[in-house]
Amino acid sequence: MVRLLQTLVALGYAQRVSRQDGYRLTDRVLGLPGSIRFVDHLVDAAIPHMSGFTAQHGWPLYLATLSDGALTIRHSTAPESPMAFEAAALNTRRSILTSALGRELLVEMDRLGMILDATHLCDDAFWDALKHIAAERKVTLSDVVQEVDQKRKQGNLSSAIRLFVLDHYRSHYSAGKARA
Repeated sequence: MVRLLQTLVALGYAQRVSRQDGYRLTDRVLGLPGSIRFVDHLVDAAIPHMSGFTAQHGWPLYLATLSDGALTIRHSTAPESPMAFEAAALNTRRSILTSALGRELLVEMDRLGMILDATHLCDDAFWDALKHIAAERKVTLSDVVQEVDQKRKQGNLSSAIRLFVLDHYRSHYSAGKARA
């Protein structure tokens, strides 16, 4: 069983969630011919509860899956909500580091004590996050990369950039929690 799980993880079909919760299938399974469509079953099961919540409270809800450093919206009650400010955006991808939906996921994961190994997120997510940081600081991307390079004590620049991005967002979340 252990070898089978290790093989599935190595091929990208499974991912270890935690020591306590074990493993889960990734979205890559959906690409297999005749594969199970767990996401479809999850959405089907969630729709009545999500719609009930939105009907009672008015707030739109989003159900998303995490894959390759981005969240893919699988269902939304935005069309049912008087408070929605955007369309449902089904099957659109949102960066986990720069989108509001991704930041909320990270805050909730932190609240629950879950750890996200962000070094496994796709490179596009890190470049998007780095561009976001540069825009936030009103400097160029080159300026940010140069700053990281100058402050780097060891290791390669790519690793230093990843750590810089993680530290940036970690400090933002900590500051946000302190204000709350």
